[in-house]
Amino acid sequence: MIRRGGFSRLLLLLAVSRLVIFCLNYQVKVLTRPTGVVFEEKAGLVFGTAYTDIEENVQFHDRRALSLSISLEKFDLESDYNAAFTSAYANANHTNVDPQRRPARRLKTAGHSLLSPYTLQDAIKEADVFESTFAILVYDPGDDTFVGLYSKDHTWRPANKKLFATMNSLAYLLRQLFPERFTPESQEFVLAIGSGDYPQVKLSKLPVTDVATTGTGGTAPVFMFGSAFRDASLYPNMVAMPMPEWYHLLCFEQWVTSGTVCNELTAATHEHGAHNGLEFGEENGLDWDGLIPQLIWRGSDFCYLPSLTRPQKIKPYAYKLSPGQQNTDELATQALRENYDQLTHRWKGVTLTAESEQEAKISGSELPWANIKFQRTLHREPTKYYLEDAGIYPFLRAGSSGSSSVVASPEQDLVRYDDTGIATGEYMRSADLAKYKYHIDLGGGGGTTWTGTVQKLAMPGLLFHHVTPTKDYIHDRLEPWRHYIPVSHDLRDLKSKFDWAESHPREARWISNEGMAFMRHLGSEEGFGEMFREDFVEPLRRAIEAYRPVEATHPGVAWRDVLDASQGGDRMTPIAECSGIKSSRGSCRPMGMAREHMSSLVYGIHRDS
Repeated sequence: MIRRGGFSRLLLLLAVSRLVIFCLNYQVKVLTRPTGVVFEEKAGLVFGTAYTDIEENVQFHDRRALSLSISLEKFDLESDYNAAFTSAYANANHTNVDPQRRPARRLKTAGHSLLSPYTLQDAIKEADVFESTFAILVYDPGDDTFVGLYSKDHTWRPANKKLFATMNSLAYLLRQLFPERFTPESQEFVLAIGSGDYPQVKLSKLPVTDVATTGTGGTAPVFMFGSAFRDASLYPNMVAMPMPEWYHLLCFEQWVTSGTVCNELTAATHEHGAHNGLEFGEENGLDWDGLIPQLIWRGSDFCYLPSLTRPQKIKPYAYKLSPGQQNTDELATQALRENYDQLTHRWKGVTLTAESEQEAKISGSELPWANIKFQRTLHREPTKYYLEDAGIYPFLRAGSSGSSSVVASPEQDLVRYDDTGIATGEYMRSADLAKYKYHIDLGGGGGTTWTGTVQKLAMPGLLFHHVTPTKDYIHDRLEPWRHYIPVSHDLRDLKSKFDWAESHPREARWISNEGMAFMRHLGSEEGFGEMFREDFVEPLRRAIEAYRPVEATHPGVAWRDVLDASQGGDRMTPIAECSGIKSSRGSCRPMGMAREHMSSLVYGIHRDS
């Protein structure tokens, strides 16, 4: 006879036994699984439902991984646009306040909640997750300077100029914002940071979980000064931060230095030929009803998340003609459509435009619905590479007059030339783009466009926001169907949502006005100050509070000694020494690897838009 409580203990013992057996079986499966399969599974975590519907994810062998992939159903699988708009409209703030000052709700992210306590060793372990563009910024009270450490195991990439620029600004801002924390009498402070277009991480390390189970990152916060993962479960301790350029981190620096909002986030004046600033409708005499009813985009050809996309998305440069065939728009458009799934997203937009032009020609319409093209003037020198002898013609030459100045190469498919083809259009400034009713912010190398989103939100037209596996810190302030209409990563719903906007002008105009009101608020002292406190000061304050100095873990030991003795400590080498006293461009001096690559640290950082 089993005593009271014995039966419960027996059940508990059986349950634990089954759990142990399950874990052992799973471990055997993982260890015996081919490397390529594991790689595909990790790619699925990042690009599962952001690339295809769940039913189409047959290329990922472990379908359970899809539960962690990016869920975009509410964005790109929304079939009832009226219901989506009605929900957003009902949740919006309709009190009698100045629409130019109306704030937006902010989504909570890792940087806006309590951070787990972390140490110097925890920050070092985050380096194992990255391949490059990662550093540890250490405040050294002994020298009263900030030191940037880089892993010797990491590749040195041109994108490290963004990392170096981030350290320049960050050291200065930390000292300005928290002067009492950074003094010779203070303890050291350690912060793991990433930068570049997007996180240069190893797919095999995703999702990043607790260090106790993986031996790598997962404890110390990683402040990503660039595009971050939209799905927070992939890297829960990653905090999206402003990018190191104007409109973002440098505007934050100006706010601290002078207490003023940067010109890039205020209305453009066009004085003395200047074109910086936002193109609002009222200042330019533009009204919704007078806008050109076409979807417009201009920008440059750019790769798309090159180290994370599997299979690699391509930038086409040529197509083959059969003997006797002529080089025509129709053939080029057909060739693009046949390769649509493999194209980068900007080339997908070019394909939709080419098809809309063919449809307009057949129907006799004066205006194709889409006008998504690369800028005609790109300031690049032509490459002497001709393919006519092989019967292959550059895409960018299709439909042109056949000028010999049109050239293409596999490495550089967009070059300077005089005659445009189906992929390129006339050069347009922001003031020209503002005359159109519909816009799209097609993602570039990091999956987003750092400047395009804020610029187009301010315009009097409506923004179709390109939802991809990455996001920028400012995206958490935006609401779908209130500030923009979301479109899927592969643009498969772009035409249907364009048609919805055309058939619902009242709703489309309301969304456009909300986007403009958001940007006007952001460009005001109240709105920018609010964003600065919530998106920059508070995450840094939480990191300072969460960090446990070496004195607390190794009493009487210097931080450099703990660094040398820690796992991987011998791999971290100094690349920057920053006073934090001067503004961003004069705060840091390069050291070691950075000095060897000074040419890649040239300023003028700007994400393609």
